[in-house]
Amino acid sequence: MACLTQTPMGARAALFSESNSSGRKEARRKKKSLLGRRRRPRGIPLASTREEAERLLDETEAALEALSSSLASLPFDLSGALDLTQLLDSLLIADGKEGRKDDEEEACSDNQEQPQLSSSVVTPLAVAGVADTLEAAAAAEKATGGFEALAALAAGRLGSPGLTQLLLKLREAVPRGEARLIDSATPELAEARARRREADAAARAAAAEWSKKLFAAGASARAAVAMRRDRLCVPVLTARKSELPRGSVALATSASGATSFCEPAPLVPLNNEAAAARQAEEAAENAALVALTGLVVARGQELRGIVEAVAALDVARARAEHARWVSGGWQGRTKENKEKEKSSSSSSPSFSPSS
Repeated sequence: MACLTQTPMGARAALFSESNSSGRKEARRKKKSLLGRRRRPRGIPLASTREEAERLLDETEAALEALSSSLASLPFDLSGALDLTQLLDSLLIADGKEGRKDDEEEACSDNQEQPQLSSSVVTPLAVAGVADTLEAAAAAEKATGGFEALAALAAGRLGSPGLTQLLLKLREAVPRGEARLIDSATPELAEARARRREADAAARAAAAEWSKKLFAAGASARAAVAMRRDRLCVPVLTARKSELPRGSVALATSASGATSFCEPAPLVPLNNEAAAARQAEEAAENAALVALTGLVVARGQELRGIVEAVAALDVARARAEHARWVSGGWQGRTKENKEKEKSSSSSSPSFSPSS
C-alpha cells in the first residue's frame, strides 16, 4: 500500500501499520485487547465495527471517484505536499512550545534518533517547502470538496484565511520553483542588495581598470581580476609589485611565487565598502528569515493539521488506487440502495475483485 502513496507522511502511515516494531515499545503493544487481538499502531485504519467499515469504504469509494473524475483542472494529486513534522517540531520547541509526538513518531525513533534542525530560524528551502505544502493542500481541498466522505476526512484542516495569508507572505519572499529569498522579501533586503550590487560593481570596475593598466605596463602577465580572501585583486609579477602605489596590499602568492595577487591602494576602500555591503545584506536576509519563522510558528498547529489531513487523504487515495488496480468494488452497492445497506444488519461490506 505504501508504494501507492504520494507523500512521505502517507507512506510512513502505510509502512508503520504494515511493519513490526522491535524493543520495549513493541513489547508494550503486544498487550491483548478485549477482542483477544493485538493492538495495532496507528497507521492505515482498520475497521472493528460495521459503521467503521462503511465509513472507510465510503472514503475509498469517494477517492476512487475523485481519481476517475474528468475534471482535469482539479486533479486529486497530493505529490506537492511535504512532511513538515520535523520542521514544526524544531520551530515550536525552539519557540518554547511543546512539540507533539505521535506513537508513530516514537516508534520510528526506536532504533535511531529523529534528526533535529540545527537552527530555530527557517531556511529559504524550508520556506519553499511550507509554501509548496500549502498550495498542495489548497488544491486537494478543491479536488475533494465535492466528496462528502473526503471532506469529512480532511475535517476542514486543509485551509483557512490565516493559512492563505501565510502562503501569500511566503510566496512574496520565495517564489514558486525557487529556494532563495528574492529582493522583494522585505524593503530592507531590497535596499541592502541594491547597495551591495552597486559596491560590487564599483570595486570590480576599479579592479578591471588596474588589471589593464598593469598589463599594458608589463607588470602583469595577463589582464585579469581575481578574488582572494573574499576581496577583488589583480595578478602582478612579484618582481614588479613594488610599482604599485603606496598602501597597496598583497593578499596571496602563486605556487611558483612568480605572481602576487594584490589590492592596489585605490581598490582597498572599495573592497571595504563591498564587504560592509555584503554584511548588511546578510543581516537583512537573516531578519527576513526571522520574520518568516514567526509567521510559520504562529500557524504551527494549523500546519500540523494540514500534514495530518494530507496523510489521511493520501492513505484513502492509496486504497482507491489499489482498488482500481485490482478492479475492486463494493459488491451489490448502488446509490439507490446505499441508505438501505447502511441500515442492514448483514455482514460488513468489503472491496473485492469484480467478476
